[in-house]
Amino acid sequence: MEENNPIENNPMNGIGASTPQAATNPAANQAPAPDETSTAQAPTAQMPMAAGNQPAVGAAFVGAPAGAQPAAAPTGAGTVPPQGSVPTANGAAPQPQQPQQPATILQKIMCFGGFAFAVVFLVLAIVIKSWNSALFMLLFILLALISLGTCIAALVMTQKKNSHYKPRILSIIGIVLTVIALIVGMPNVMAVNAQKSESSAESETSTATSAESETSTATSTGTESETATPTETATSAASDASLNPTKITDEASLKSISEAQENDLITRLTAQKDALTSKISDYDSYKANASEVEAFYDTIASETEKTLLLYRQDAAVYANAVLSSGKSAHDMYSDIDAIDDDLYNGVLDDTLDDVYNGLLDDLRDALYNGVLNDPDAASDYSEWSSICSNEYSQNSRSSSEVYAAISSTSSKIYSFSSALGIHLYSGDIDAAKKELSDFQAELDNNNQ
Repeated sequence: MEENNPIENNPMNGIGASTPQAATNPAANQAPAPDETSTAQAPTAQMPMAAGNQPAVGAAFVGAPAGAQPAAAPTGAGTVPPQGSVPTANGAAPQPQQPQQPATILQKIMCFGGFAFAVVFLVLAIVIKSWNSALFMLLFILLALISLGTCIAALVMTQKKNSHYKPRILSIIGIVLTVIALIVGMPNVMAVNAQKSESSAESETSTATSAESETSTATSTGTESETATPTETATSAASDASLNPTKITDEASLKSISEAQENDLITRLTAQKDALTSKISDYDSYKANASEVEAFYDTIASETEKTLLLYRQDAAVYANAVLSSGKSAHDMYSDIDAIDDDLYNGVLDDTLDDVYNGLLDDLRDALYNGVLNDPDAASDYSEWSSICSNEYSQNSRSSSEVYAAISSTSSKIYSFSSALGIHLYSGDIDAAKKELSDFQAELDNNNQ
């Protein structure tokens, strides 16, 4: 009887491994069959498995030949370039990126400094309305050059390697502010030309001195004769030599004569006012002298206008004396200031205070607020109301005429003095003489 061999009768014989371990190990089923002649079989190599039946990272192959090295990782797609490099196409080697350089201290100073100069320049251009002195004009030019130069230099310095520096935008703003400041300030800046030499100025002055003197003398004579019209008091005051504009030769005489003219006006008008108010003590006496009151209001306006015309003549005579002095344009410029000091800010202000705010206010208090203030003094209320209204209208009309005349004269004298100053400051004496000639021609028309 044939002996039953369990191994030979195993259904898996010849298909699987010859050992029970091979039958139960799935990995062993894929290994080739062992040599039947081998009496001893090497243990089957087993590899630790990770999740998903993939080899665990860092696992070693059991049974690998000694000295065997694991296969190198594939290169190419999926590799991470070094930090700070820029990837390139077609697998070329990455190029390192240039680092941004920080702004230097000088660049920072230029950016912030240019902006600061531009702000200061704009503020000064807005605040200062008249750049009529050499110091102001030099400051204007320096600030404009510094502001523009600093801002433009800051932009150029930060253009290449520091274009990322954000405060450089202040330089652009500074340039815009400087342009705005120039637009605002330039109309107030007087054009300064090189002054002519003193000898040239003297020669130009001497060529027109005789003609100017003749014109001034003729006009002064006509003005004096017109203002010498006699009034009720001080009939000969206007012919006094101390009131004659032709006697003006320097600043001292301009001041003394113009003040004498103003004092003469106030003295004459005050005397007439006192003589008139002394006759009016009540409502009935006002009615009796109503025509004299009306005439006196006309006198106040007309006599004030005549004195204002004398002030304008004073300015013309004094300007002619300055332009005929043979001094340099710079010295003439300094002397012309006397027109502003003694006339515009002097007797014109005094006339406004003494006539408009003085004499006319006194008349209002004495008549409208005085003798006419009591309606019970009149037998007819409607008549009293009409007389009061007429007195108020007369005082208001005369006040308006005096104020308008003083304002007009002040404006003309100020414009004349300013124009002379501009021409002399720039050294243009001929233009100053032309200004005087036009001013004198206007006076001649007023005297006709």
